[in-house]
Amino acid sequence: MKMMLLSLTFFLSTAASYSQVKTDSTTQGISISSQKLLLDQSKSQKKAGKILFWGGIGLLVTGVATYEVPFYPLGRPAVEEEVDNTFPIVLMVTGVLSSVIGVVQITAAKRSKAKALSMVIHQKRISVIQQGAFTSKPAPALGLQVTF
Repeated sequence: MKMMLLSLTFFLSTAASYSQVKTDSTTQGISISSQKLLLDQSKSQKKAGKILFWGGIGLLVTGVATYEVPFYPLGRPAVEEEVDNTFPIVLMVTGVLSSVIGVVQITAAKRSKAKALSMVIHQKRISVIQQGAFTSKPAPALGLQVTF
């Protein structure tokens, strides 16, 4: 009994792992949806990249504008004041990092768009073995090629 239960569990896990998903009869719908997903991903990456880039530029400008440089028009005083520029420096570093990440996102968006546009459907013939015969019959098949 234990062996049968273990065999059944193994069979079900194997069948679930190697099973095929039933698709539509048209392969055009499958490629268009993949293309649409990649184009949507590209659009969202581009939007996020622009927000990060321009937000980073804004942070950088704000950090530079609020940075205090001690200015002494009549020469150095005997007692110098200490200026705390921690917050402007944090703003500038965050702005530079955000801009770099934005540029990376925009580049990834261009690559996703190029991937979506490079999807090709090609036709070829495959051999299908006929039942009851030792010969194979060529049958048309559609393949989807995505270049990375």
